[in-house]
Amino acid sequence: MPPPSRTRYARLGSSHIAYLVFGDGPPDLLFLLGLATHLEAAWEEPSLARYLYRLGSFARVAMFDFRGSGLSDPLTDAVSLEALVDDLVAVVTAAGLHRPTVVTCNEASLVALPFVAAHPELSGALVVVNGTARAVIGEDYPFGINPADADRYRQSIERYADDPMPLVYSAPSRRRDPAFAEWATRYQRMAVSPGHVHHLTELTMATDVRGVLPLLRGPALVLHTAGNRFLTIPHGRYLADGIAGARFVELAGADHLAWVGPGVDAQLDEIERFVTGGVGAPRTERQMATVLFTDIVRSTEQLAALGDRQWTELLRLHDDIARRAVLRQRGRVVKTTGDGILAVFDGPSRAVAAALELQRETARIGVEVRAGLHTGEIELEADDVRGLAVHVAARVMGAAAGGQLLTSRTVRDLSAGSGHRFEAQGSFELKGLPDLLELFAVSA
Repeated sequence: MPPPSRTRYARLGSSHIAYLVFGDGPPDLLFLLGLATHLEAAWEEPSLARYLYRLGSFARVAMFDFRGSGLSDPLTDAVSLEALVDDLVAVVTAAGLHRPTVVTCNEASLVALPFVAAHPELSGALVVVNGTARAVIGEDYPFGINPADADRYRQSIERYADDPMPLVYSAPSRRRDPAFAEWATRYQRMAVSPGHVHHLTELTMATDVRGVLPLLRGPALVLHTAGNRFLTIPHGRYLADGIAGARFVELAGADHLAWVGPGVDAQLDEIERFVTGGVGAPRTERQMATVLFTDIVRSTEQLAALGDRQWTELLRLHDDIARRAVLRQRGRVVKTTGDGILAVFDGPSRAVAAALELQRETARIGVEVRAGLHTGEIELEADDVRGLAVHVAARVMGAAAGGQLLTSRTVRDLSAGSGHRFEAQGSFELKGLPDLLELFAVSA
């Protein structure tokens, strides 16, 4: 899914800090996803995009990449805490935020806490999700990360360019999701270079901002997952105890990443209630979209012939090809269906191009895919889609032969001038639809 607004740049001396603003406000909200981020690649993961859209449903949100990561300028020297705090000042000013609520996740709390303490004129309330004021263990901080674990964490992070991202601490609820692991590894490579990730890790392990906690005067909400194994729950309780008037909420789950796991919806409800004073009804958004359904032909026979292990690897390759083809055409994979995908696009000609590429590239690995497209009104709710257009696209796909791409007449009519060739196949009676539907085959 593409970001909902274009990336802009805040100036800080000769440096440029990438940021974007989205959502409905007031109120204003400054969101710190982490220390190593990539503004645009973040929206490619459905669970993260869903989290961000929920924030934007009740606030005007600014998010950014710290200097040294993502789309912001690189840093020529080792990063300092003061430099990172300066980044927040620059973004709040450039985005025109009025005393925003600062929502900070994970180790970014080490920067957010001193920013809020030093700049009360630029910040309002504070929300900390799975954060800390000190990461490592100490004589007066017994529940921090011990040195051995810190070394293992440092080594695993520094191997990120070559190895899959370890999810056992950061996102255990998604550790068996190969597509998520692939995205997370690629995202981290896009977010930060090997040299800078070393600097960030050393900064995280060396920073102690507990001294600023008594200086925080605004309202504060501290949220922490109960089973977090990287920053355990005493980190969150320590923050809440040290900030006057802070409220502490324990969340279900064991994920360190703020936007995955069983506690996400409860977390977002707490944040919305804290920022606005209440939680609105579930929001749905209606829009025109082109819906793509695909299906691997004779999947049961292939499973029997290949066996579980080879079939699983073939499905992984299929899913990777499908995601790349969809993303290249500005579409979004809503979900995989076991042996196919459901995706949506903001234009029918782009949907056609994605479907043709998917069929062409999967044929190279010996997989035959049929596909169906229909354009109509859909309802977006969280990370799912529904509506008659979704059902029609599924029925259109069901009428396709192996290797064939079928579309409704609506897709054909809205693709005028695209250069795609549509060949009439006749009118079909499709299950569950009251009227005959005229279908067209698209040739590459």
